[in-house]
Amino acid sequence: MFADVAFPISNFITFTYKIPKNLVHDVKIGSRVNVQFGPRKTQGIITELNTKSSFAGKLKEIDGLVDDLPIMTQELWKLIQWMSEYYLTPLGQVGKAVLPKNLSTRYNPPKNWMVQPIITGDDDLEAVKKRAPKQYDLYQQILKTEKPIKVSSLKELASNPLTGCRGLEKRGLVSIFEETSLPDVTGFTFDPIHKKVEFNKHQKTVVAAIIQSLDSKNYSPFLLHGVTGSGKTEIYIEAVRHCLDQSRTAIILLPEISLTPQIAGRFRAVFGDSIALWHSKLTQAQRSWTWKEICKGSFKVVIGARSAVFAPLKDLGLIVIDEEQESSFRQDAPAPRYHARDVALMRATYEGSSVVLSSATPSLESYYNYLHKKLTYLHLPERFGGAKYPQVHLVDMLGDQEESGKFGQIISGLLQDKIEDRLQKKEQIILLQNRRGYSPVVRCGDCGEIVMCPQCKVALTYHRKGSQLICHCCGHFETKQREACGSCKSPNMKYSGTGTQRVESLIEETFPDARLGRLD
Repeated sequence: MFADVAFPISNFITFTYKIPKNLVHDVKIGSRVNVQFGPRKTQGIITELNTKSSFAGKLKEIDGLVDDLPIMTQELWKLIQWMSEYYLTPLGQVGKAVLPKNLSTRYNPPKNWMVQPIITGDDDLEAVKKRAPKQYDLYQQILKTEKPIKVSSLKELASNPLTGCRGLEKRGLVSIFEETSLPDVTGFTFDPIHKKVEFNKHQKTVVAAIIQSLDSKNYSPFLLHGVTGSGKTEIYIEAVRHCLDQSRTAIILLPEISLTPQIAGRFRAVFGDSIALWHSKLTQAQRSWTWKEICKGSFKVVIGARSAVFAPLKDLGLIVIDEEQESSFRQDAPAPRYHARDVALMRATYEGSSVVLSSATPSLESYYNYLHKKLTYLHLPERFGGAKYPQVHLVDMLGDQEESGKFGQIISGLLQDKIEDRLQKKEQIILLQNRRGYSPVVRCGDCGEIVMCPQCKVALTYHRKGSQLICHCCGHFETKQREACGSCKSPNMKYSGTGTQRVESLIEETFPDARLGRLD
């Protein structure tokens, strides 16, 4: 038997190797192998198996398999081949991007001792209070939470809380058990959610359409156009729940996992430890362990950034791309330079899955595909729970002079009135200004020359505190205030523009009793 092997190099050529007898029944298309390639040993991926070779000379043998278990499904291998052709990238480079570097890397997820209270009678507690007051204090702290807590979180009450908890366990007051800490380094912890969500009529229509497509088990792409706050996450959860009821799996793609922890949190709260997170903050060992556990079927739902589209889930039923218009779904470097949205659509065709492209502001590409009948359009025009949008006032600071308050062109009269109204109601206010410092530009009133950074050639910003001129690009600063123009020597220096310090100064003067804080 012979195998064609591709390597992660910028070349579409594959190389033929002989399969040793002890590996004939183990190697498959898509398997990663260790081979001698030129003067060095390296990894490659098998692209084809043959019983004969057209090469008349002596062939090198495959040294061995890289992985001790199948690391991808047939559908995922088809996807790799499609990406190679569509994105004009050698198979070896695509395989390197899709698969973790080394699945043999050892990783044992840490385990935590957990303790949960057992409600008992007052007589038992009185006995503990008299004989073991420290254990009694521990139990009172444990009682404050209905859910299990880490034993290590009780160190403030006892130098060895595990020993104290074991004493409580012997008295029948608590139960202690070990819990594996899954590799989600962002530290998501969430309470289970049991309440039933009541969908509005628009949500019911969307859920019904997605569930119908899941029942058909055919490729079904949707464009879900829902306004901000329309309850799209609840629809994802309901769709995933139905998918799991069918013994199928799901992938949820997010623009950036660290920016949207609330979505991952909602899923973990509903589906528990069947959720795997896949993102750039995982170590190589954690990625390898997570990949293997997905291959074993330990996880049914994968949530992550664009690379999660390659998760080796079997029986994939649903892919959701949240905020599909985001540019972060596109990989520009290194090769393959792919778009996770398009890869998800193609993977769904191989898997017979439903795909939901979701956004409050759909991309032009997706909307174009809807107009050309390539996507089914679903619409959520209302915010969930009857929530209303805040009232927005667009103020013409130049054209409508009546809108100018005592702050001139910095804060309008309308905004001043709104601030006064909210302060009288003891409410809080946030003012956003897109410039730091006091004046972003210092210039000569006569010749117009602007004071520039000598290194970056950008305008220096005047900071009132310390009377400093600071460059926000390189950090260059001048502590001596400019008294005259460096060009024409005129003392007529103008401090133009509005920074956060100027806004702060105006608010302090006008509302001296208001507590004010500046963040920049």
